[in-house]
Amino acid sequence: MNQTMLTVNADEAKIPELLNATAEGQIILITQQDAPVAILSPISINQPVLEKRQKCQRQLGTATGLFTLSEDFDKPLEDFKGYQ
Repeated sequence: MNQTMLTVNADEAKIPELLNATAEGQIILITQQDAPVAILSPISINQPVLEKRQKCQRQLGTATGLFTLSEDFDKPLEDFKGYQ
């Protein structure tokens, strides 16, 4: 699929129009002061990225037992006595 990229200045961007264009398969480069800042593309192009991200959800508790803290870890430090 050989496709041209539409370039739009961020100050002139109209979100509903851009979303309609991406729904039709258009890729849009958004610029600010002539510098590229973002690419807006259809979900179909990003589907592999979205699927991978969903598979890589974080799990709580996977580092349990890997770290230990001393019993006085929250004891005020001598260096800061004058600030308390």
